[in-house]
Amino acid sequence: VSPNVLGAFCLDTGLPCDFNHSTCGGRNELCYGRGPGYPDEFESTRIIGERQFKMAMDLFNEASEQLQGKVDYRHVYVDFSQLNVTLRKKDGTSEVVKTCPAAMGFAFAAGTTDGPGAFDFSQGDDKGNPFWRMVRNFIKSPHKKQMDCHYPKPILLDTGEMTKPYDWAPSILSLQILRIGQLFILSVPGEFTTMAGRRLRDAVKTQLKSSGDKEMSGEIHVVIAGLANGYSQYVTTFEEYQVQRYDVKAYHTDPLEQTAPSRSS
Repeated sequence: VSPNVLGAFCLDTGLPCDFNHSTCGGRNELCYGRGPGYPDEFESTRIIGERQFKMAMDLFNEASEQLQGKVDYRHVYVDFSQLNVTLRKKDGTSEVVKTCPAAMGFAFAAGTTDGPGAFDFSQGDDKGNPFWRMVRNFIKSPHKKQMDCHYPKPILLDTGEMTKPYDWAPSILSLQILRIGQLFILSVPGEFTTMAGRRLRDAVKTQLKSSGDKEMSGEIHVVIAGLANGYSQYVTTFEEYQVQRYDVKAYHTDPLEQTAPSRSS
């Protein structure tokens, strides 16, 4: 969670950064986020932490619903580099497609407004540039199938297919669901955007409600525990993926991953 909730501004002019690319005059190094304790980042972190603590305590003290029922869990390892996913089309038909190995995009190197990157990288870049492609190809050149799978992300590092001196990115990841009565905790190995998290919670809740289990007929609560049992960078929605901001470029797998957990075969 970033403490920089007041927006991103240019160090040289004090004006807001370019909205789409988080740059100042075309450079990402000058664009930094500000928090409530600006210019003291430690103070901003303290303030945001205190706000979270107070809200958590308020929710705890005002809680009125008691958890009742089974304590249970499910755990599975999934190979996200070759997972079959059924996509529903607008005409009512469906198509089975497959995910592909991980890859990092150009905007990953641009960093974020919490900590900008260097050189001429920028967020929102769906093209890349010839010089860094040449550098990339010296390390590992992605094949056409891999590039097509990750489109519109231009691949900077083909991490899922780089194995020397060891694997550069995980492909087999742990998924887990914990149950305490009517509370379900989704343990996922990544950082979900707000909307991706909402969709995951809604999908799981819908599945639980439609299971036919009488214990699911009442109110149930689904929460996400991210960065659990592993780490696979960020998870975004399909729509967010098209914009190609930092979290998408640092998104290890392809745009099908968001639908994979609930529609895999």
